Amino acid sequence: MAVAWTLRDDRVTTTLLGASSVAQLEETVQAVRGLQFTDAELVEIDEFAIDGDINLWAAQSLIP
Repeated sequence: MAVAWTLRDDRVTTTLLGASSVAQLEETVQAVRGLQFTDAELVEIDEFAIDGDINLWAAQSLIP
């Protein structure tokens, strides 16, 4: 889901993948087939998009 979430945003140019087995890699690659999220799913995901008092959506120049 995290791979699909990052790839759905046109501002993202690179998504790093990590896998410890071929099965994990194959599962991760399948994420490109599920880039659509409902509005409700995005609202739920966005609840966790802020971590450690760092707003992941803030402009980079505004982050100290």
